[in-house]
Amino acid sequence: MLAAKILQPDANQDYLTVSGKLPDILKSLLKRIGLDSVFTVDSSDASTLSNWMFQNPRYVDAYTGFRNLLASCGRRLDFQAKDNHILLGITPVGIIDNTIDSDLVDFKAETNRRAVNHLIGLGSQELKNRLVVNYFADATGVVSQTQTLVGADEVCATYDYSNADLGTLQSETKKHLQELQTGGSVEVSLSDEVGDGLRVDDKIVAADHASGVNVTAVVTKRIVKIDSGILASTFEVGLPVQSANANYSGSSSSSSGSAGGGVSLTAGRGLSISGGTINAEVASEDLDAVRQVAESANKTASGSRRRSAKRIRPPRMR
Repeated sequence: MLAAKILQPDANQDYLTVSGKLPDILKSLLKRIGLDSVFTVDSSDASTLSNWMFQNPRYVDAYTGFRNLLASCGRRLDFQAKDNHILLGITPVGIIDNTIDSDLVDFKAETNRRAVNHLIGLGSQELKNRLVVNYFADATGVVSQTQTLVGADEVCATYDYSNADLGTLQSETKKHLQELQTGGSVEVSLSDEVGDGLRVDDKIVAADHASGVNVTAVVTKRIVKIDSGILASTFEVGLPVQSANANYSGSSSSSSGSAGGGVSLTAGRGLSISGGTINAEVASEDLDAVRQVAESANKTASGSRRRSAKRIRPPRMR
């Protein structure tokens, strides 16, 4: 229901801007989108925001907008049925950490040095008038507009953001090239007790001290189904969902790829939870700092026993 409503700027305003305590902000936004008769808000959280803007994108569905707003304060949404209404709770994000180097997981890491290091951003207008920017990553993953890797060392791709002005195109192209700096992959198997406690926007943080690898996964969606008395719980894991008119295509062994919901993420950029193994992308300069982004996660349960999993794959331009 929240996802079917759009938060948008007021007339003659660049952005929708909010200030105040989080519960008061949510109440005001619910009234703005006409759902204040359906949802109520728990007022116990005292966190505040000042001049917080909905941007990138400026027009966003209310569910995504609420989650991004709360995430800026380390909070997440919680839903409960109460007095014929849906009560929106504001809860600190749960962080499941110290899961590697323990009895809860198995851990395996692989390196991959062929990340995209030249990204051509394509913005608004057409043909010779089209806005074009170039960003480059060096051998350590630092992004700038100076090219240091050429010839066989250059790995080039395009980033299509057809309605972007110059400023937006520059910032978004740079940001996405930074996200593409992939150092390799890690595979982590979690125990049942870890997976069963997950909620949307909770985080799984893991570190292997021997290799220096750190992994953080954000739960972006949870779907629960019951079929013939058997419960199945499915998770999607990665970074919080964002919307934008953009997609990638690679210049070597490439075409284009896009992800549903507006912004296109490179193939292999996601995480998955399935069959007791988590797969997730490791995005970093080397394998030292790992940043992962989302695609899909599956967790299957049979009877009273459920398993969860996740895997990170290096990006491939499709």
